[in-house]
Amino acid sequence: MKSIMVILICLMLGTTSINLSVAGELHEAISKGEINRVEVLIEKGSDVNAKDENGSYPLNYAAAYNRVDMIHLLLKRGAEISAQSAVGDTALHCATRYGGGEIATIKPLLDAGVIKELKNTEGKTALDYAKDKNQQEAIKLLHSQ
Repeated sequence: MKSIMVILICLMLGTTSINLSVAGELHEAISKGEINRVEVLIEKGSDVNAKDENGSYPLNYAAAYNRVDMIHLLLKRGAEISAQSAVGDTALHCATRYGGGEIATIKPLLDAGVIKELKNTEGKTALDYAKDKNQQEAIKLLHSQ
């Protein structure tokens, strides 16, 4: 019954390919650090650019939880580097806003070409969050690239 409801909602919204339960599984596996499960879910067709019920992408989760190995995997599998969540956060925002501004997390996002000047719905960039949280190394890196 749940699947039928999801399909009906997708049709009403004009969406043709969404599976919220699978998207939720991918996001959950990332948050738990289950790299093998993430790989299996992607192999089975999970969309690396699927939003969860809150409008966040898998790459946002990987950055927020400092899952560097998963950031590399998601990017390799086609994750949109500058995709913005429902609140306008990119993975780079998540790295500084929730992930503590870890350099190992931020560097691959910058190397992949994330647009660091993007603002979220609060009007903030990732650099703004790094400054708010006094993440000195992140601030230096964001200024240098």
